[in-house]
Amino acid sequence: MARNSPTSIIIYNQCPRLYYHIYKEKREARPNIIFIKGNVVHKALESFFSEEPPLFEKNYQFWAAKTLKKMFMRAWNGKKNEIAKLRMSKEELKEHYEECWDMLNHWLQDFLKRIEQTGDNFQSAFNKLKPITEDECYLEEYDTKGFIDAIENVNGEIRIIDYKTSSKFEITKEYKLQLAIYALLYEKKYGRKPDKVGIYFLKERLHLISVDDAMLKYAEEQCKKVFEKTKSDDIKDYPQNEGYLCKQLKEKCPCHEYEQETEDS
Repeated sequence: MARNSPTSIIIYNQCPRLYYHIYKEKREARPNIIFIKGNVVHKALESFFSEEPPLFEKNYQFWAAKTLKKMFMRAWNGKKNEIAKLRMSKEELKEHYEECWDMLNHWLQDFLKRIEQTGDNFQSAFNKLKPITEDECYLEEYDTKGFIDAIENVNGEIRIIDYKTSSKFEITKEYKLQLAIYALLYEKKYGRKPDKVGIYFLKERLHLISVDDAMLKYAEEQCKKVFEKTKSDDIKDYPQNEGYLCKQLKEKCPCHEYEQETEDS
């Protein structure tokens, strides 16, 4: 198992102590509806593209919606045990369920517009626009692995896409670092840098950034830094950073909760 990933590198930068609890002590993650919804949506999109589109389908919009809904329901039902642990009311669950489907349907309408713009029959257009999904990339030098949500080839232009369920449509510094690392991982695997990387905010639209050498250099510096800093297994080498997470979550910050568990044990 790789030591690091784009997510773990971001967490280390936010708070080394939280990194220690999650990745060194391997604390079990608490059930979280936001994480579950993200997982469900990602799984539904991945499964959608694994389906074989019909060759002759006049009402292809119906086929696409029916297929995506089936994949969504399958992914949602696969998380039933985790969802049950949250002890949410039926009304709350319904709200989250509908929000997930609304995001997927919003994405689907955009995808169908792209299908129409190709001018091809549905099967040809589907296969032309179909991305490589959940592509595993590994950087051995810094023991870093990542799974790219989608890799698109648009008329020879390589795009790396990461899906987000966030309601804030800003490419933050954390998102930029994540995308930069994906670009680096892609380059190391395929021998060429991607042309663009982007976040597809499923409640809004796709935001793209051009890839340059400076982006790849920054990503490699971050991978190297965290690789070196996380060789130790001593908690003293992982200082608690009273930064963004602590300020936003206060006593609910997972780092503080883990510390309390340690004191009580």
